[in-house]
Amino acid sequence: MPPFQRVRYDVQCESMRTGHVYGIFFDRCSLLTAPEVLLSQCELEYRRSRSVLDHDADEVLREMERIDDWLRS
Repeated sequence: MPPFQRVRYDVQCESMRTGHVYGIFFDRCSLLTAPEVLLSQCELEYRRSRSVLDHDADEVLREMERIDDWLRS
C-alpha cells in the first residue's frame, strides 16, 4: 500500500428529547504521492441511549434520518 495521509474527526451528538447518542465520523484519506487521489466520507451511527425507558426502534431511525438530512445539506 502506498503512503497516505488520513485526517479523521469524530463527533458525538445526543438527542435532548430521547437521550439517544449518535456518532458522526468524518474521514479523509489521500495519497502522499498523488494528493488528487482522495477518499472522503461521512458515517453516521447509533451509539447508545441514556434513557432508562425502553426505546422505540422506529424513533431511532426517524432521528437518524433527520441527522442524515442535515449532514447532506
